Amino acid sequence: MKKRFMTILLAGGLVLGLWGCGSSGTALPSEPVTDAEAENTSAYTTDDVLPEVWYTADDLLEMWDAGNLTKEDVVKMAEAGKMNDATFEEMISYIEREEEYAARIETIRASDEGWSVYDLIDLYYAGALSKEAIAEMAATGEIGSETFEEFLARMEWSGESTMQSGENLNGESLAKNVVEELLAEYVIEFEDFDGYKIRETIQLSPIFTEDDIEIAYALWGALGNDTSSFPSKESLYNTSYLLREMRDSFGCNELEYIIGTYALENLTDGFPITSDNPRSYQGALSTKQVSAFDEEHDSNASHFINVRSVSVVMYLDGATYYGEGNSTILSKAKMYSDTWGPCAFIIALPNGSTPNLPDGYRYDKTLILSTGMYFTDEYDPITLKYYTKEVE
Repeated sequence: MKKRFMTILLAGGLVLGLWGCGSSGTALPSEPVTDAEAENTSAYTTDDVLPEVWYTADDLLEMWDAGNLTKEDVVKMAEAGKMNDATFEEMISYIEREEEYAARIETIRASDEGWSVYDLIDLYYAGALSKEAIAEMAATGEIGSETFEEFLARMEWSGESTMQSGENLNGESLAKNVVEELLAEYVIEFEDFDGYKIRETIQLSPIFTEDDIEIAYALWGALGNDTSSFPSKESLYNTSYLLREMRDSFGCNELEYIIGTYALENLTDGFPITSDNPRSYQGALSTKQVSAFDEEHDSNASHFINVRSVSVVMYLDGATYYGEGNSTILSKAKMYSDTWGPCAFIIALPNGSTPNLPDGYRYDKTLILSTGMYFTDEYDPITLKYYTKEVE
């Protein structure tokens, strides 16, 4: 993952933000652990004789796929000392996720609405449904022909084979790869009015156009979100009359997206943040104003990020939409402990082409500041690129 670190000490400040992103699973050893310092020492000492049958994650996964293993079997095998702790925890996590997906599939099948494209995409990327299984469901009439055709149309993208491959237990390694390849990380430390030293960590994706929507879905899912929670165009336009105005009056009938995560950490010695001493911070992205005569940067795009964007932040209790402000909100956090977040967010930006602007507005030619504060010229602004296969 690309990472940049910047330290800012300011007399004032609002900051930081949120998210909810899954972490990758624990590495799984392929051979018995005999070292007393190894991770399995809770089950064995150096004087113990390892069991004759020692199961690895690959062994268990093969048995599960063959239908020869149950959750209860895994528990009994662990109690008998036939696998190490990490393998047991990983396998139980995998089985519980499989059970969750199975329950969701049964709920969809029992509902009057039936299958939607979003259901199929979400479960496809989760690894719960293969394209072959979906095709069979379409052949039997379980999935409507229009829904199936739309699904196939959405799946026609070059990254599909990459998304399908992945020799991991539950898709977590695959998700981690997607996140690491697509998100750049920025770390900023600042001091607020009361002298609290706060660390802000922001992860930002490249800019996705509507042609890149499938990789945007994949990244959104890899951050731990249901694909159906990806905001619809209607919900985004309904949030901001300024965004609607760009569509209705200025020909910007397309949207572009930035996906990321936001987190906060208190670094102040001797002054913890607690439920009795909470702190509130607002995290945001703002752009430096540039001249209309600046050929290197896009002054209109810089303005649009500030006032004509809509952001959607995934708090623990669901999504919150922000628009019609003077900056792009990434969080409105109230910290009850020394850490807060991370939470995922999406930023939607208007765009479109005209005879005078055949390439549309260029959000990669903007200079972005974080935290909603206007930093001095010493601050190194963030710049973004449009998604390409090279960025992937």
